[in-house]
Amino acid sequence: MLLLVGLVSLGWSWRRHRHPGPLTASGIGAVLLVLGRLTWNLPLVLYAGAGLVLAGSLWNLWLGWRRVSDLVPLRSHGGSNS
Repeated sequence: MLLLVGLVSLGWSWRRHRHPGPLTASGIGAVLLVLGRLTWNLPLVLYAGAGLVLAGSLWNLWLGWRRVSDLVPLRSHGGSNS
């Protein structure tokens, strides 16, 4: 259930930054988590899935921070207030 909530939140933030990478990485990671735990019972697949979910979430967070920093004005006002 928590994987689904995480994927929905990544899908929601995808609407803002339009970069499919974090959602794709987390989606593949979620599938690997489920398969590694419930179907194959392989710890290596389970950990790889958890790593992909974490990487996708951090990537999404970075894209959000980068977007906010683009809103900061980069040029100064030419005049002085003296």
